[in-house]
Amino acid sequence: MRSEFVVNPGPRAVRYRGRPQSHRCGINTAAWFDVGTVEIRYANGTMNYVEILNTVELYLRFVAAIGADRKLSRDPYSLAIELEAPVKGYPAPIPLPRWYQERTWLDEAMIPALTTLANELVPDGEIHHVLPVADGILLAIENNEGKLSKYVVQPPAEGWKLIRKTL
Repeated sequence: MRSEFVVNPGPRAVRYRGRPQSHRCGINTAAWFDVGTVEIRYANGTMNYVEILNTVELYLRFVAAIGADRKLSRDPYSLAIELEAPVKGYPAPIPLPRWYQERTWLDEAMIPALTTLANELVPDGEIHHVLPVADGILLAIENNEGKLSKYVVQPPAEGWKLIRKTL
């Protein structure tokens, strides 16, 4: 993404084609173009005051360094040193929650089967997420401008049947 952004700065450079939600976890730079923010999304949150302050400080220093086009280490300890942020006192890593793993598995299993239908419903769109619902499968598709359209489909024995478009 960084190389693409250097060549062609703009929102399309930071959108990861083929798996749009992957630009929405970790450090989401695509949000800069969507809403003017940089979003930090990690599942190992904490209520410990010191850990919260250390994490916020690290993120602010990281975003400022990226904005200044600094080259930074990938090693967490070295990164903290380079940013003059605390080197310890952060929330401990936690394993992925089972529900998140299962949702990812569902996406990975369903996306290849739904890609043709998704392209018919939203030309040049990408599947954003797939979720089971009472009357079928919710298929959310993101267009090139980031607008999300949601449909409920049903997997019959042959082909897919569109049940309804949701708001």
